[in-house]
Amino acid sequence: MINLNPTISDTLFHFTGIKNSQRGEFKEDREGLETLKTILKTRKFLMPAHERKLFNSKDQSLSTAVNMACFTETPLRFISNHIDVFGKFGLGVKISWAKLACAH
Repeated sequence: MINLNPTISDTLFHFTGIKNSQRGEFKEDREGLETLKTILKTRKFLMPAHERKLFNSKDQSLSTAVNMACFTETPLRFISNHIDVFGKFGLGVKISWAKLACAH
């Protein structure tokens, strides 16, 4: 399939330089590099718990922790601003690989 949108890549990137995006907490470069090394060594993305608010039918909120790894479809030619926010270190995977990995 040909992607006609120039702002979306066929590769997903996962950056390892942020601790908590909601709080604006960032890792030191060496810590982001160590996180990347761990991902490569274990072949598993580290999925820290991120707090999310859920709403029930009575309009009451409930906070819960959800483990997740975040990815971006930003093409490399537009990635410099993303790197400024999420760190210098990351890993790219093809979208087709990600679809297969999530299906299992």
